[in-house]
Amino acid sequence: MRKLAIRASAVIGAAAIMATGAAIANAANSFKGEVPPTLGVRDWMNSSPKTLAELKGEVVLLEFWSTT
Repeated sequence: MRKLAIRASAVIGAAAIMATGAAIANAANSFKGEVPPTLGVRDWMNSSPKTLAELKGEVVLLEFWSTT
């Protein structure tokens, strides 16, 4: 009985993860073709400040925090 409960929990958890992933993918697709907002970056590391046009085609790592 305990094994059945563990398996059921795993299946439910996997379904929840897949549903969340699908929702995120759908939200991301809703912005395709739209112009991104300007960057409000205050601190640049290892570079002088750049525009979005200068970053096009580059890999960019964004680190952000919320303290609320």
